[in-house]
Amino acid sequence: MAIILDDLRADAFTSVLQGGSQDHKTAFNLLEKLHNTVDTQPQENTKKMIELVIDEKTGTMVVSGASGPVKIFNSSRKLLLIKTAQDKQAAFKISHLKKGRYLLEAEHQFFEFVK
Repeated sequence: MAIILDDLRADAFTSVLQGGSQDHKTAFNLLEKLHNTVDTQPQENTKKMIELVIDEKTGTMVVSGASGPVKIFNSSRKLLLIKTAQDKQAAFKISHLKKGRYLLEAEHQFFEFVK
């Protein structure tokens, strides 16, 4: 099987391991060029930055950077609160929640917070 990238051609990458001839150098150059092409392409960040800000004085929590539903669960994973984020923010009144650990789900990511 021939592998061609731009002006470089190699019959197989295994020839890199055998060493020696010009063909092997071409295979190595092709492998190196493929590696550099992958490294220089911008990587898409698959996870969004989510920020949680809890204000204990007002008993509120603001979740920034999320779109769609934002959910709060207790430690036994029972759904307690749900809101749809607007303008990448969702605000919750959490003063009625007891002290303890809670889970927040936003953008298919889970976060644990303590009240």
